[in-house]
Amino acid sequence: MGVLTGKMAGQILKGKNPATTPVKRVTSYETVINQKAADELNIHIPNQVLQAAHKKGRIIK
Repeated sequence: MGVLTGKMAGQILKGKNPATTPVKRVTSYETVINQKAADELNIHIPNQVLQAAHKKGRIIK
């Protein structure tokens, strides 16, 4: 989502009219969890989110 948003923002900064910019949706994604950072910040990641990252994404340890 961030890359797509950045591309759209770039087009607008180059002069494209925001009103004529079509709405776009992300069609593929990856769930990425930085477990090390979460642990350092004392943030608990729910099991359901961890399972999603195992299925379609990755966990940074």
